[in-house]
Amino acid sequence: MATPKSATAMDALIGQRIQIFRKAKGMSQGELGACLGVTFQQVQKYESGANRVGSGRLVEIARALEVPILKFFGEKAKATNGTKTVTDHLTEPYAVEMLQAFANIKNLDVRRKILKLTSAIALKSAS
Repeated sequence: MATPKSATAMDALIGQRIQIFRKAKGMSQGELGACLGVTFQQVQKYESGANRVGSGRLVEIARALEVPILKFFGEKAKATNGTKTVTDHLTEPYAVEMLQAFANIKNLDVRRKILKLTSAIALKSAS
């Protein structure tokens, strides 16, 4: 059992969600840190799960990111075959920005073509 002050898997999950919501809001770690009165390094530690986020601090984070606090909780969907989950993918560089841009495309044919193009690029870069 973990000691009271050591970070847990749930701390890492909450940190991952902080990062996703921060990026979705277009906020830097420094900007979030300024809202909270902490350094961007502390925000990095929260997001990586290296430091636990206390309940009061999580309320402040939820308020700064304009996200209901319950969005930080809940079990992570587990991938049974070792692949990344959707939440894992959203922490990749530019993933949130790509998703936001994609969501703004209303033409389904254009969306399909972009998916086909990015899938082809992904296959090429994987080999």
